[in-house]
Amino acid sequence: MNEYDGSKNRRATPKWEIKKEISIGDLLFFFSGVAVCITAYFSLDKRIAIVEVAIVRQVEIDKAQDVERSVVKNDLHDQLGEIKEKLNWLIEDRNRGQRITPR
Repeated sequence: MNEYDGSKNRRATPKWEIKKEISIGDLLFFFSGVAVCITAYFSLDKRIAIVEVAIVRQVEIDKAQDVERSVVKNDLHDQLGEIKEKLNWLIEDRNRGQRITPR
């Protein structure tokens, strides 16, 4: 920092000054930084655990939905097969000109 002595000339002072002292503010800053880092680390661990539980729960839900979907798909396939049989019976019945009750 340059100091102004009242004239047009400025007195040059050193730009950097190293002192061999530690103030209370420096200690407070250091320990609060350490506390923040430790708190962030342990809270991150908890957040990861929560996410892992959510992933496991979602996998279980997905498996249940897959099973349900395959059951519905099989039921739909069976119903379509029955509809196809009845349509074939109706078409054959119409071609023969007869009226026969379905099985």
